[in-house]
Order: sequence, then structure tokens, then C-alpha cells
Amino acid sequence: MGFFDFIFGKKQTEEKNKVLHAPTNRSTAISPVEEVVIACIQDMKSRNKLSILNLEPEAINLAAYLYLRGNKSIDFKLDFLPDGLIEKTRANDYFESDKVFAFFVKHSDGLYNNQHADFGKRGYRLNINLDKTIDQTLRHHFHKIHDVVIPKKEIKKTSHSTEADAVDLGLPSGNLWASKNIGASSEYDNGTYFAWGETSEKDEYGWESFLHADGSYSTMKKYCNESKYGDVDNKFVLEDADDAAQVILGSKWHTPSSEDLQELIDNCEWEWKSRNGMYGWEIMGSNGNSIFLPAAGAYSAYRLANVNESGRYWCSNMESTHFAFGLRFNNMTYNIVADTKFYGRPIRPVYGNRDQVSKTKKHSEIKTTLNPHKKISVNKLIERVNDDVSDIGIDKIVNAILIILDIDTDTILGLDIDDKKDIYETYCKMNSICISELRSKDTPSFNQQCDKLAGVYAYSKIQDEDIPENCKFAYAIGAESMWRTFDWNYTVDYCHINIENERKEYKDKTIDEVKSFVKEAVADLDFSNAEKEYFKKGALSLVDYKLTGLTAYVFLTKTFPHIF
Repeated sequence: MGFFDFIFGKKQTEEKNKVLHAPTNRSTAISPVEEVVIACIQDMKSRNKLSILNLEPEAINLAAYLYLRGNKSIDFKLDFLPDGLIEKTRANDYFESDKVFAFFVKHSDGLYNNQHADFGKRGYRLNINLDKTIDQTLRHHFHKIHDVVIPKKEIKKTSHSTEADAVDLGLPSGNLWASKNIGASSEYDNGTYFAWGETSEKDEYGWESFLHADGSYSTMKKYCNESKYGDVDNKFVLEDADDAAQVILGSKWHTPSSEDLQELIDNCEWEWKSRNGMYGWEIMGSNGNSIFLPAAGAYSAYRLANVNESGRYWCSNMESTHFAFGLRFNNMTYNIVADTKFYGRPIRPVYGNRDQVSKTKKHSEIKTTLNPHKKISVNKLIERVNDDVSDIGIDKIVNAILIILDIDTDTILGLDIDDKKDIYETYCKMNSICISELRSKDTPSFNQQCDKLAGVYAYSKIQDEDIPENCKFAYAIGAESMWRTFDWNYTVDYCHINIENERKEYKDKTIDEVKSFVKEAVADLDFSNAEKEYFKKGALSLVDYKLTGLTAYVFLTKTFPHIF
């Protein structure tokens, strides 16, 4: 995810806006940037979109657009502006783009102030340098706020031949796997993103646009097994007409089932690698042949997130009305989970005889495990280096962490330097700040920061408990490792179980899986027996929070109740 998506969710009240008149000629001698800002605010007013909720992203995104408009990734025009106006501003010039914020303060009728401007000036620069998918943010924002016309992407329908594009990995089933994703030009290209059971890409992914629903999750038209959510047909596996692999590539190809993917997990060696700048898993079969699954991220709403950090690939069978199976991975784990159907994900197709999964096969009959972890490198967690901070500063470090955790702007601006020092020092006790990571072009993800926050919270939680000093770190790192390793989607299932004994059974099974994980995770660690025991206790200590989907903000309020 990018650094400043949180701005879109900030809760602010809208104020009545005055009419703003743009200059009628150049005799006023105002700069082109000011004219652009005035035109943007005028257009927002004409569309009833002028509010602090929209002004902050408008300023940040406009500054980013002005800076990047000569960049190849920005290939659309702000067609609501007067012809030729945008061309009068200089691209790739921070000084020019910085002017945007002062002019928003000047022309926004008091809704946008100097504090907002100071934050925005820093924000757009971070976006430009750290957000690899900033063009997606800009596209959606200007379409949503100004109705900018952005041509839809064309999806090229490619065909595969058995010899050229299907790879034999020596699997027991005899299945051959495609060498690249549907719509991809190479093995390390992301390819096309599909909602489950859809056969074409689109601009926005949600229940409102989902093909097999009538505008919401409660009006399912197909692949439904619960009458309260729509028309029940008890179809659990994609029909040929809804299988993107068959529609685009031909009848010999199909979207893999969960069994197909499980076979890949059980019979191949997986190694995290980089190909042409794209990270992903190299999967090597018993015969020495291999395929590469890029960490292509996934679409939610308009936004492509976590490219080069994680992968999400669809299966052909579903778990329930709203959830279908898919492969989910990051650089440490890979597993089959159930994910919401409307997400946009790539597909890695399979060539060969389609498996004989029943069209109405139930979730309980499909092989899957609660524990999604495949391996864990706890050593990586405990060897973090809290490197030099002199040239960044505590204020900037804490701001960056809170921004990544989606904490709203007003909350961040409300913290004084003493608050930030408390946060910084608590993180340092757990060695949970890696400056080189914050400086990296690979933006630290929300999930990575939540992992660290789990360890920080666990450490602060035990300060008053009777735990030996030398075991406190082991306890906290156990909590962080569990949080990182169990990247499950089961919180949704757990939170929707209404029968208490079923919830208890679910939790007991989760605890058994965590205990199994702990046994594997500490096997090679240079920990004493006592430290290993507290590692286990730490891992178990936050299971309830993980199951109920604790938010980052609530986590912070528990860790720093005197601040949040």
C-alpha cells in the first residue's frame, strides 16, 4: 500500500463553501500553478466535492501529478482544466510543485491551513519516492473528484501452446503449469487481475461491481449457498464460461483448483527470489523444471497494493458464498486460504485434464489447514539493527510509522515531541525500528509495521509482570513472530461464528496450531529453555487479538494509553 491512503478515510465534517471565481485573463499575472489550484477548487465546488475530506488528498495528489506529469507512468490529462494550462507548469521540479500547498491555503476558504500544507508538502514527496503504484492513486482520485476521463486498459487475449508455455514439473497428477500469468508478457510480469469468476479486468473491484452479485454482497446471483445472501445454486466450482483461463486461453487451460495448488506446495521446492526486479517464489519440480510466481499484489477498490511484497492467486473453487480459495504468500509463507471474491487477483493457469472436483463440493471436504505458515525465520526478527537516526530524526521516524499504520493526520499532528519520544523509545526497546527499511524504495507495508507493533505491545504489556528480565524479549518476539507468521484470513470466520462452543473449538484449534508453530520456530534458536518457554507464552498471548482483528489504532491505544 502507499503511504497516504489513510487520508481518504479521515473523518471530517464538511463545511458550506463559497463560490470561487477563477481569473478571466492573464492580466492578474498570477502563476500557472495558482491558476491550476484555483481551477481545481472551482471544479470541486461545482461538483459539491469541496471539503477537508477531499482537500488534503487533492493537494497532495495535484502536487504529485505536477511533478510526475512528464513521467511515463502518468499518461492521462486533467481534462477539466483549461487547455494548455498544465503545460505551463514545470515537471520534475519540487520548487514548482511545492507552491500548490500555499495556494490551497490561500484559496480554500479556511478549510486548508498551514499545518495541512506542511504535512502535504512532506507527504507528496514521500509518495513520489516510495509509492510504486502512485499512478493508480492519482487515476482514481481525479476520476472520483473531477470525473477525469481515463481510458480503460485493453486486455490482450493471448493463447498458449503446450510446448512453448506449459511447464512439466513432474507432478503426480501430470498437470502442466503455465510459465506466466494470464495476460503477462513474461514470467515476472504481473499480468491481468480478475475478480473471482470474472473473465476481464476492470477499473474498480468491490461488491458494487462484482459480476455475480447485483450491487451488494447480499444480492448474489450465482455461486451462492446461503439463501439470506441471494439465489442459492450450491455451485462451488467455476463453470467453464466463468473461468478466465478457459475463456481467454482455450479449453485445455483452466484456473487451478485448491487441490492443484496444494499439489504444487506438497511436491515442489519453493525459494524466494528476484527476477528482473520482481520478487516472488521460484517453484522447482522433482524433475528440475521450474516456474516463477511474481509477488503481484492484488486490487481492492481502485487500488493495486503490495506489489513486490505479497502474492494472491485465485483457485477455481470457493469456500462459501462470499469467499473463494486462493494462494496467498509473502517472502516467508505461502498457503491456501479463503479470500473475498471481489478482489482483483492474477491467475496462473494449468494445462491438462481438469480435476474432478464436484460442482457442489463443500468446504469441509476440501483439503486445507488452519495453519497457513510454511516456514518462519525468527532469526531475521531478532537480528534487526536499530541503525543511526541522526540524519532522519525521531519526529520523522514516528510520523512515518504512524502514517504506514493508517493513523489519521489530525491524530499525528496532535502529538507533541515528548509523545513521539515515548513511542520511539518503546519501539527501540524491542529493536523494532529499522531505519534502512524506512529509507528503502520498497515501502514498508502496513502488515510489516503491525507485526512490529505486536512485539512492542507484548513487551510493554509484561513490564509489570513477574517475568525474568532476560526472558522479556523472547516473550515479545514470540508475539511478533506469531503475528507475522499467521497471516490468516480467519478472523472474518471467527468473528461471524455465533455459537459459543463452535467459537471455543475454533480457538482451541488455533492455539494447537500456534503451539505447533512455536515448536518449529524455536528449534534452531540459540535460546535457553526458559526463553523458549516464554517465546511460546508470548506467541499465545495475542491469539485473541489476532482472531478478532484488532486494529492498529486500538493496538496503539493499548500500548500507549497516555498518548492515544
